[in-house]
Amino acid sequence: MIGPIFSIITAACFAMSSVVGRRGVLYATPLQGMYVTVIAGVPLFLIAAAVSGQMFRLSVFSGADWILLLISGLTNMIIGRYCNYRATRALGANGSTPLRSFAVLVAVVTAIVFLDEELTLARGFGVALLVLAPLLMLERRSTPTAVPSGGAGPETSKAGAAEPIFIRRQAEGYFFGLATAVGYGSSPLFMRMALEDSGMGVAGGLISYLAAAGVMLLLLALPGQVANVRGMNRAAIPWFAAGTVSSFLAHMFRYVAISLAPVTVVAPLVETNAMFTVAYSYVLNRKTEIFNVKTLAAIGLSMVGATLLVAGL
Repeated sequence: MIGPIFSIITAACFAMSSVVGRRGVLYATPLQGMYVTVIAGVPLFLIAAAVSGQMFRLSVFSGADWILLLISGLTNMIIGRYCNYRATRALGANGSTPLRSFAVLVAVVTAIVFLDEELTLARGFGVALLVLAPLLMLERRSTPTAVPSGGAGPETSKAGAAEPIFIRRQAEGYFFGLATAVGYGSSPLFMRMALEDSGMGVAGGLISYLAAAGVMLLLLALPGQVANVRGMNRAAIPWFAAGTVSSFLAHMFRYVAISLAPVTVVAPLVETNAMFTVAYSYVLNRKTEIFNVKTLAAIGLSMVGATLLVAGL
């Protein structure tokens, strides 16, 4: 039961990461957010790996395991995280949540095909609900409700107070939401192949984070990128700092869960982050989030689907 418990903790941490990241991209770009959250996450993983003692047992990983963990880091923390920031900026944390549920479909299918894991009838029905849930969010046109498309800073309201303006950008949100699902959904396959029954999840997370941070440092070396980071709106910094910690915790518990339980168990349970996302959004982002019936129904369906996927445990 430890694997499922860690999966639920992962869900809560991922939801917090998404919600505070939502606030961050009201004032800064997704790439600026990634520079902070990915690179700053490495020291946190180094501390966790040292405290757990796993840093000193990296020799248990074969060359193939290292490659799999590196690929996992790139798909999850570079592709998945960037696309998640873009989808969240375009649709809001609530609006992008059901799209991320497609990650379960990707994870389950790849686990069945490559890891010979089993899918029951109930779980198959759960997959169908996860596929249908995002369709409920489809709107005919976008309605301005509150962040400029560039996400660079707040607009000033008529009352003179600085307040973000959110405009739902559906096409962009759906594209990057589905791309997020591919990034997040494919990475558990590589994690499980490298970590299966080893219990070395913290060390695995460290290796993956190092791969992602290496890519971000290479990007930072490009002309103008250091100035881009230095020019980041200071209002975004505390939100990205909170995102760094919550994202680190989410990934650490996720890697540990994957090392202890099958992908077809962990991936669906992680998608219960929808419940936490709505709660966190209501507290932190009430003015810049969407709480309409369609979005809440889509989140509800995705949660039912995720529950069915783990039926019989």
